Amino acid sequence: MDITKLDMRVKNTKADIALPVFILSMINIGFNADVIAADKPLGQINDNLRITGEFRGRYEAYDFFKPGPAANNNNEYDFWALRGRLGVLATSRYVDGYVQGEYSGVYGLPNDAFATPGGALGLGALYYTENHRNTSPSDVHLKQAYLNFKFDPLGLNGLSLKAGRFEVKEGLEYQTGDAKFDGLKATRVSQRLLGTFDFAHASRNFDGVSTVYDQPQYNISISATRPTQGGFNIAAQDEISDIDLFYTA
Repeated sequence: MDITKLDMRVKNTKADIALPVFILSMINIGFNADVIAADKPLGQINDNLRITGEFRGRYEAYDFFKPGPAANNNNEYDFWALRGRLGVLATSRYVDGYVQGEYSGVYGLPNDAFATPGGALGLGALYYTENHRNTSPSDVHLKQAYLNFKFDPLGLNGLSLKAGRFEVKEGLEYQTGDAKFDGLKATRVSQRLLGTFDFAHASRNFDGVSTVYDQPQYNISISATRPTQGGFNIAAQDEISDIDLFYTA
């Protein structure tokens, strides 16, 4: 027997085995890295600081009204809109802080879609009339800016106090943990009275204070606020000064 040939065959076999093992090891390392990255939310700088953001574009077309013979009875039109948000969230044991800005722009609105006596023919007409008859209004405003004080370290578990500009979504104060039931609340029950009207291209926010006492069996929420503009009026920086709200649930 040729010992040299036998030794070469053994070495080749070792190389053939080592290569798949090396590839599998690299795949495993890559998979573990993906898992670690997936555990870290996008924009998370460290345990106490996170950058948040979102961008939404929407195209809307209307062609289902049948106005009678009248001036400004354009019932077939389209327009598009953009909305962008950027925020910074800082957290600590005792207090959290959040600042978020929003850009809202609506483009190509009709200036002849509010017939008399029929009224506004679709949402395009509402955006046009609510924004000083501007066919392409846009605005940059402060969406949220608040401090949320947490009293858990003081032995008052579940108690918090929020002050500044923030969102109020009536009906979503308590989550049961049942995905179907909570989903039904979110789509059919919540924001019947108070909400952000997030479907619109400029959401509504609330300036004031809110306190929450959250326990596994129940939730108590109390807020005193003043709403901002928003909805069809995209100048959402300004408050609606004639309205003051006191809400408890």
